[in-house]
Amino acid sequence: MGTSQQGRPELIAPAGDMERLQTALHFGADAVYLSGKQFSLRTSSKNFTLPELDEAVRYVHAHKKRAYLAVNSFVKNRDLPPLRSFLEAVSEMGFDAVIVSDPAVFDLCRETMPSVPVHLSTQANTTNVLSARHWFDLGVRRIILARELSLDEIREIKKEAGGEIEVFVHGALCMAYSGRCLLSLYLADRDANQGLCTQTCRWRYALVEEKRPGVYLPIEEDDQGSYILNSKDLCLLGILPELMQSGIDGFKIEGRRKGIHYLAAVIKAYRWAMDRYMEDPVGYQLPPDSWEEIQKVSNREYTSGFLKGEEEGSICLDEERPSPRSTLAGVIKDRGKDGWVSIDVRARIMIGDTLEQMGATFPNPVFPLSHMKTLDEEECREAHEGDHVRVRLPARADPGDLLRKRIA
Repeated sequence: MGTSQQGRPELIAPAGDMERLQTALHFGADAVYLSGKQFSLRTSSKNFTLPELDEAVRYVHAHKKRAYLAVNSFVKNRDLPPLRSFLEAVSEMGFDAVIVSDPAVFDLCRETMPSVPVHLSTQANTTNVLSARHWFDLGVRRIILARELSLDEIREIKKEAGGEIEVFVHGALCMAYSGRCLLSLYLADRDANQGLCTQTCRWRYALVEEKRPGVYLPIEEDDQGSYILNSKDLCLLGILPELMQSGIDGFKIEGRRKGIHYLAAVIKAYRWAMDRYMEDPVGYQLPPDSWEEIQKVSNREYTSGFLKGEEEGSICLDEERPSPRSTLAGVIKDRGKDGWVSIDVRARIMIGDTLEQMGATFPNPVFPLSHMKTLDEEECREAHEGDHVRVRLPARADPGDLLRKRIA
């Protein structure tokens, strides 16, 4: 348990299914967090059946990484019997920790799997030293702090509370206190605190004055409507040295519903930057490759949230989201021979397209697609999602590497 090596925080990535889990490890995550079909805050992800959870833990440990089980929903009385059964079923699978929010879940974890460390979810809203000490005294191994804290507050909790600390460094932000939102339940009858969030805060809204029914007033002068409840996406890549120097034990990436292209790019960007810092803390500068990488995937503008203090400005989204500059074209399935590799096609590709080969390290070779074959060695000019073809690459590839097509 603990950090992956002395002085280096864990890079922890989401795993919504087995392919995402494999991608996360392939591109450099030290640990993954995943969940079963219930009792997590991302029930709309594919998630894992009990046999799949067992398989996932075995796979993670075979790659000498760590697997954290998210059981972080808030439970009701009717949930307690099936929750106990679930925890008993996973208790011997070998998870490296279980992530909880609800004190009831914490108590049941201590009862059913006493040897498994407990991590306290950000939904528990830990915002001060005394709260952190309270949970550590109860036996929590690590606390994932509330997202509303500044970097100075995080440093103080780490210094004074005496336990492992984790923070979110990248991904979507909720317009709710540590993600504890009632909006989805109120407007869509789906409880976000039980994993059923409809992302209601990302809907479009307008202001209506009481005596002017039917007159919708945009709060921002924007032809797309109001963004009063929309947050920019969190990105702390730009303050990585301050984070690394703060003694934080885990850097967490949000996004169990994100695709493998997003996961690969974000994990790769942070892994590369973290490793460059570890090699030369004094001379470190943000690697241009890392910053460029996170611009290539869909995002809602980036913000450092509250880490630098609230005076930095609004985290509300006030303009259109940037367009992604590339899209996933395929997954490389083998090392190939004579430069030719097999591709599981994920989006239409044609001879003449500009493709980018994406492995776990930089640089990413860019090349025009000039030759493509079927698996029966017949020349072809285009392939579509679901097809399996062979293409010639400019550099060595590993299974699990990606191909993406530039669109901007």
